[in-house]
Amino acid sequence: MIDWVLKFGKVNNITIDKCTKMGVDVVAACEVVNCNGVEVQCQGSAPTISVDNTSGCQLYLSKDSLGASITTAKSSEINVLVPTGPDGDWVSRQGFSCISESFS
Repeated sequence: MIDWVLKFGKVNNITIDKCTKMGVDVVAACEVVNCNGVEVQCQGSAPTISVDNTSGCQLYLSKDSLGASITTAKSSEINVLVPTGPDGDWVSRQGFSCISESFS
């Protein structure tokens, strides 16, 4: 269950630090640091997403952000969901073990 949901307009970078059970809609680069149980939904083309020292992170990528570079360090339970098909159904890309990944 998410306690907070934040939506941002035009910004260059968003950093989420030491948050628990929070959701955020982003249209820019995003950093998630020292968090637990966060959800990040990319509305536009987010060029980079960084997850560091975080447990439980759901990343929802839009079709425009499938080419985003996702970098992780010291993190666990990261789940990347990408839209597929004409209806945009979400497909999970769990357990990727790379330090940096792109889904384009």
